[in-house]
This record gives sequence, C-alpha cells and structure tokens, in this order.
Amino acid sequence: MNVNLWQQSVCSPSKENKDLREPIKELIEVLEALLSIEYPNCPLNTVSNKPMMMDIAKLIIGYHQYTSEKEIASDKTVHEWLNIGPDEIPPPQTIFKQLQQPHMIATLTAHGFASYRLPVMHIRIYHPSPEHIELTKPETTCTIEGYMNVCYLYTAEEIVQARITIKTEANILSEVFSYEIKIRIGKKNSSSNLHTHAKPYRHPTDLSVMICNTMGAELSTLQKDVKKIVHTYEPKIIILTETRTNSIEAYNLASEIGYQQVITEDPVNYNGGICMLSNLRNLSMKELMHTDKEITVDLLKI
Repeated sequence: MNVNLWQQSVCSPSKENKDLREPIKELIEVLEALLSIEYPNCPLNTVSNKPMMMDIAKLIIGYHQYTSEKEIASDKTVHEWLNIGPDEIPPPQTIFKQLQQPHMIATLTAHGFASYRLPVMHIRIYHPSPEHIELTKPETTCTIEGYMNVCYLYTAEEIVQARITIKTEANILSEVFSYEIKIRIGKKNSSSNLHTHAKPYRHPTDLSVMICNTMGAELSTLQKDVKKIVHTYEPKIIILTETRTNSIEAYNLASEIGYQQVITEDPVNYNGGICMLSNLRNLSMKELMHTDKEITVDLLKI
C-alpha cells in the first residue's frame, strides 16, 4: 500500500462535511486551522509531530463538549476523525487549569482563538479606604481580580519572620486576570516551619502591609492617594497590583513618598504589573524569586 495514501486515510469519520451540524462544522474548522489538516483527512505524521497542538486540540474539544447542549456534545465525529478516545479528553477541572497556563494562552492567542480583553469603563474617583485585617495565622492569602477597586491593610505585632509571595494567573474562561498574595509570618513561640525561611529576628518587630489594586491607573495619577495612605497609616510595605506603567513610574512614586526600596514587574500584554515598596524603617525585602508570574521576598530585620 502507498504510505502517503495510508497516512491520509487512517481516520474515517462516519459523516461527510455537508451532513454535519453547524456547531460541529465550526469546531472542525478551528481544529483544521490549529493542526494544519483538512477534514476528513487525518495525516498521521502531521498530527504526531505536533504533540502540543494535539494537547490543545483535546482541550478545545473538551471545552466544546462540556459547554454545548447534550446532542452536540455527544457527537463523536471529531473523535473519529482525530482517532481520539473518550478517556483522552481531560475532565473539566483539568481543562480549566490548563487554559490558565501561560504557554497555552500564548498559543491560543497566536492562533486567534483567544484575545486580550478590552478595557472596562469605571467611572469612579480612586480614594482607597483600606480594610484593616489582622494577621492572626501563620499564613494568610489574599486574592485580587484585576477589575476590583480594593485596598487592604494587613498588620501583625511582635513577628520574628515574614515572607510575601505574589503569583499572577490569567483565567481565559472567566476573562479575569488575578493576583494571589500570600503573607507568611512567624512569631517567637511559633516560627515558620518552612525550611527555606530566613532565620528569626533577634528582636520581634511589627509588620504592616498595604495592598492596593490600581485597576490599571498610571502611578503618577495615584501620588496624592498614596501619600495620604502613607501619612495616615505608615505601612512598612506597600504592594500595588494591576499597574500599567513601567518601573520608572514606580521609582518616581517611591521617591515622592519616601520609600527607598523598590521591586517591580512591568506589565506585558494581559499581565498587569506589580510594584512593591519598603520604607526601610525596620524591614527590607530580599528577593527569593522574581519571574513574570511570581515574586517572592523575605522581609529581613534592619
């Protein structure tokens, strides 16, 4: 048998294109563009040479399957065409997690299957009134979505250790970019059990962390508000999320409010920026990890 003929005819869908329902035709068109093949042909060598594209194809098929009406979701034409068994389609929770991975989002966007979200209008004056939260547990997590107009003041007394981790996550299904901020603290009689944590301070100190979501505003437009926060609450650490300006703006803001240490991550495409400031009164920030998806710092006693 001719090898090329065998490779082209290895898959044999039971339906011709003209007999397919419109949602199935649309799904097939998406997969044709993604895999560079044409229904009903399924070149075995072409598909096998694109394992990542096949993984994405399975996510798209699963997403289509779990979000379509029952009659459409149960159609097996695409499975027959690509020789995919039912057990090869990930469960909904796996699809949800995979579609948040940066490399998946980048590939989907590159092929035109995902897009960056348009700005949302918010007619409001940005004068943050922080919600005070006392750190009573060894670990506290704060999750902020990019559109939220929120400001928090986290405080703790007599700590001997502290670590802050900020992770970013894009949710392609709900069209939301979010920030997960973990604050870990250790106290004299309950120091952190993290083996990587910095040694406890010789003398306890107090901690105050201000977290504000800027909702994309330029930092220069927030100087008045941030100065008011500093004057009223004197936070040791300030964290600004969803910034949309570069690190120069962060250094200018830090200079204006008298904060000497600056750590920033510039915004890229759908990724919002992050700005961390310390007044170096009693604590400095030591970077342990700094990527476009995570910043982790230990707070060291000065």
